[in-house]
Amino acid sequence: MLAGLRNISYAVALVAIPLVLVPTTQASAYECKGKYTEAEAEAGNRQKARKDAIKAWSQAVKNQYNHVSWTVWKVAKDPTVNCSPSWTCVARAIPCKYVVF
Repeated sequence: MLAGLRNISYAVALVAIPLVLVPTTQASAYECKGKYTEAEAEAGNRQKARKDAIKAWSQAVKNQYNHVSWTVWKVAKDPTVNCSPSWTCVARAIPCKYVVF
């Protein structure tokens, strides 16, 4: 009987230990600048011009705010890319960064 209780105690301990080691979750949010940044690019086709405009936007943001954390297009607020028929594209968005606290 005592051996059976000991085995149950070990089983409970093995289940409880991983629960103690689970990290707590952190809150996260986006912090955004107050104004739009625009950048333009021209290429031989629309797809490349669009891609180059987004790269140019990231570089313009880096130059403006002197830090790469603001340069992620997928995190930016209200991102748009408008292209002309001559494959000149303008990327426009409000720079944001991901903040964990």
